[in-house]
Amino acid sequence: MKSGTDVFLLSGKPTDKGYRHFDLLPSNWRRAVALYGARKPVADHWTIHEDEYLAPDEAAPGYDQWVNDCHAYAVLHTSNNCTAMRDVDYKDKVWQIRNHWFWRTRAESLAALDDPKSPQTYRDCKQASAHPEYVKESNVNLITGEDETSAWDQTGDPYFAHLLTSTGDVTLSPDAQRVMDLLDALWVKSIPYRESYYAGRPVTAKQPDLHLTAWDAGVYQLKHLWRDLFPDKWAELKEAHNALADRLRDGVYTYGFLRR
Repeated sequence: MKSGTDVFLLSGKPTDKGYRHFDLLPSNWRRAVALYGARKPVADHWTIHEDEYLAPDEAAPGYDQWVNDCHAYAVLHTSNNCTAMRDVDYKDKVWQIRNHWFWRTRAESLAALDDPKSPQTYRDCKQASAHPEYVKESNVNLITGEDETSAWDQTGDPYFAHLLTSTGDVTLSPDAQRVMDLLDALWVKSIPYRESYYAGRPVTAKQPDLHLTAWDAGVYQLKHLWRDLFPDKWAELKEAHNALADRLRDGVYTYGFLRR
């Protein structure tokens, strides 16, 4: 009954100790995305309020592709609150918060951000390697805490961007790829307006700092800019996302998360 309110993705642990949560790691990423895809598209109804969810049939034909496509659904969902933040003071330390749900690699982003109207964001992307939080410097993964050696760590790329590369594990169906294409096109289109929008937006209790000069700022942050300056493109993207949700909803039943 709380799928709509209490299932969400965060860049850190929730402050309310009443929430049950788990850390999202490379080792459990796909299972977490599958769970998100099983919970969020389904409309609330009294028949599924309690313990109706079951373990899915992961060996069923099409299940892996369904999980792949849930990535495109999750990155744009309103309960994905993952953000990038810079120079955050917390417990006597200054933090650089990465957004592992950003879909572009650093190299791709750097090329696109090389725009006269985007110097701060370009500089942030270029200098990201100076932060130990971005590039691994030991055998312990500074991002996940796992003791492993992974090539993607050396680049400072977001984990989702790594999964979308040719060496990653996520290939998308046409409707999911269209969502990502529209998302990326809107991201590129908004680059020349990003820093001026950020500079002109007052920071108040109702309008928190969006950290839009962080190169890996996510949908949770950028949607304010997009719906203000590009409402038609934003509406087109949301329409494609809703269509994808309609298709993925059938998979919740097809793969056995819920019974009809």
